[in-house]
Amino acid sequence: MSIGLVAALVSLVGYPMYLLDMLGPGQSGWRKAAFAALRLRGGTRPRLVSWVIWTALQGVIFLGARAGGATDTNWLPVAYFLGCLGVSVAAWRVGDRSPGAFDLFFGGLALLSLLLLLGARDARAALLLAILTDTLASAPTLWSVLRHPRHESLAGWLFFLAGGLLNTLAFPPLASWSVETVGYTLVVLPQQGLVVGRILWARRRGE
Repeated sequence: MSIGLVAALVSLVGYPMYLLDMLGPGQSGWRKAAFAALRLRGGTRPRLVSWVIWTALQGVIFLGARAGGATDTNWLPVAYFLGCLGVSVAAWRVGDRSPGAFDLFFGGLALLSLLLLLGARDARAALLLAILTDTLASAPTLWSVLRHPRHESLAGWLFFLAGGLLNTLAFPPLASWSVETVGYTLVVLPQQGLVVGRILWARRRGE
C-alpha cells in the first residue's frame, strides 16, 4: 500500500470521530460507548460555509493535480471529498449555519474564486484557483476556532493533521516538487496545525 493511500485513510478515520463529536453520545448504544471510549467532549459545531465549499473543491483539486502528474499524493483530496461531504450533510442539521459578516465576506470571495475556476482552461491555473478558494473557505472555520475552540473536534483534526503529515512522505524529491504534487498538502497543513494548536492551548488554559 502506498504512503499517499495510507495518509488518505488516516485522514478519513478523522471524519467519523468528527461526526460523533458533532452528534454527541446519545442516550445509549454504540454511540454512547464509542463516545466514552474515545474520550470525546462533544459540542462540535462546524461552520457550514467552510465545509460546503471544501466539498465542492476537492474534485477540482484532484483532477487538477492529476492532470499535472500527481499520483501518490493525490489520494488525500479523495478522502477529503468523502469526509467533507458527510460533515456538510450533518452540519446542515446541527452545525453553525448563521452567516456572520466574516462568513459572508470570505464566502463571497470563495464563490468568486469558484466562478473564475469554472472558466479556467489550464489545469495548473484551475488547481491554483482551487487552492486559493480552499484557503478562503477555511477562514470562517479558523476565525471560529480562534474564538470558540470547543466548537471544533480535537480528535477529528488530529487525524486530519496526521494524514497531512504522512502525505509529505509521499512527496517526490525536492528538485521535482511542483504545485500539482505538493501544493495542496503544503497549504492545508498549516491550517490543520493552527486548529489543533488552538484547541490544545485552550484545553491547557481550561477554556
